[in-house]
Amino acid sequence: MAVKATEIKARRVRLVDAQTPIALAELGDSVDAYSVQPNQAGEYSLLALDKVLYSGTLPAGQQVLIADCPKYGRVVVMDGELQGAEIDQQLYHELLVHPALLMHPNPRRVLLVGGSEGGALPQILQHRSVESITMVGCNSELIDLAKQHLQSWHKDAFADPRIRIVDGCAREFLSGDPVKYDVVICDLLDLDLNSENRSTYTKQFFALLRSRLSAGGMMAVQAMQLAQARDEHFVLKRTIASVFSEVHSYHSMIPSFLSDWAFIIASDWFNPKKMTEKSFNDVAAIRLKANQLRYVDGEFLLSCFLFPKQLRARMSESGNCLED
Repeated sequence: MAVKATEIKARRVRLVDAQTPIALAELGDSVDAYSVQPNQAGEYSLLALDKVLYSGTLPAGQQVLIADCPKYGRVVVMDGELQGAEIDQQLYHELLVHPALLMHPNPRRVLLVGGSEGGALPQILQHRSVESITMVGCNSELIDLAKQHLQSWHKDAFADPRIRIVDGCAREFLSGDPVKYDVVICDLLDLDLNSENRSTYTKQFFALLRSRLSAGGMMAVQAMQLAQARDEHFVLKRTIASVFSEVHSYHSMIPSFLSDWAFIIASDWFNPKKMTEKSFNDVAAIRLKANQLRYVDGEFLLSCFLFPKQLRARMSESGNCLED
């Protein structure tokens, strides 16, 4: 039987985008535990938890919760915000990874910025041509937690000898790294326009990533919630467009995020208007291993590049870029 709210011993926490403290239930192995999730300004939802596998603060200061949820399966919450859920993490990672890798003529070296939970790795490793994956800007403590608790996400991909994990600052590593990469995948925590700590979303950082791309290289970026009233995606797209000549948004509903979610594919040559369902499906059939994609095919992907006219208008607006 559910415990009444008045019977829950609460502690005070501050969510990253909340102006006032929000009460969060005491965590424990109880179906009555819940996590407060910020959705949009002034709106929150409660994420019911069946079992808490880990709750703690990492050395870098992030609060991390890994728990089983009756609706979404195993979930990862960082600093009060849901980062991914077992039920649809593959949808998210297929959309993040495969458009760039399948449109590139021969992706051999892949740079993954972020992605500590490991969900992107088995998707990248499906590609027969991939020889190496370099992970930078990731969190080693979160990787250790993922190895322990998120096996259904990474499918033991961390053990693959083609993967190199680099500790430390992504910008410092890339500034001294002579390797050229065919595809860059950025799977970072969401951009906060009100925070000064946004160095992995600035024009200078994307220019550094572009300098590390081989000829014909491509970049894919997780690009936050897509909504008329939110600025993050549109500012990010303008910032990337100041570095690359072909920058295109695409999107899909991610159920556990309770919102339409955006991605960006950037290069100096790829235009999705020239892509057909058949061309995408034919390349996927040739390049991918036996475990074919669960969600993404040519028909679905082409639909992801379509937007209502209000959002198209916002994407064409002039405005500021993010600078160091």
